[in-house]
Amino acid sequence: QRRSQLHHSWQLLLVVYSCLKASTERSINRNIVNKEHIIFIRNMGKSYSELIEYGADRVLDSASELQAMDIRLLDVSSSCEFANFFILMTAQSPRHMRAVTEEIESELKNIRLTLHHSEGDQNSGWALLDYGDLVVHLFAEEYREYYALEDAWPDAKIIRIIQ
Repeated sequence: QRRSQLHHSWQLLLVVYSCLKASTERSINRNIVNKEHIIFIRNMGKSYSELIEYGADRVLDSASELQAMDIRLLDVSSSCEFANFFILMTAQSPRHMRAVTEEIESELKNIRLTLHHSEGDQNSGWALLDYGDLVVHLFAEEYREYYALEDAWPDAKIIRIIQ
C-alpha cells in the first residue's frame, strides 16, 4: 500500500510540475498539459463511490452521444452484492457495439477506473464491462429482449433512462 501511495504522489508531482511549467509560459503548450492531466487533477479529491458515480455519468453521456438506444442506469446496491450500478444499453449493429464499447473503455480509463473483467464482444451480441461497483451491459436488440436484465433485478431502482 505504501508503494501505491508513493506512486500516486509521484504522478501528482508530475502533473503539478507540468501545470506550473505551462502556467509560466506565455501560451499553454498542448503537449505539456493535456486532457488526461486535467481529468486526473479533477478526480484526485473524489472518493471511490464519487468516482463510480462520475464514471456512470461518463458512460451515459458517451453512449448517448454515440446513439446507443434504451440506455438505463440501475441502482442494484440493495439487491446485489457485487455491484452498485448496472448500465444497460442496446447497440444497433456489431460495428456500433464495438464503437460504443471502445468509447466507454477510453472514457473510464481517462478517469482512472480500472476494467476488472470483460466478456463478450460485438460479434456475440452482448458485451459486459466490469468496473467493480459499475457494470456496463451492451446488447444487440434481440439479446436485450431475451435476457431482460431489468426483470432479473426487480428491486433495482431506475436512476436514469435515455431513449
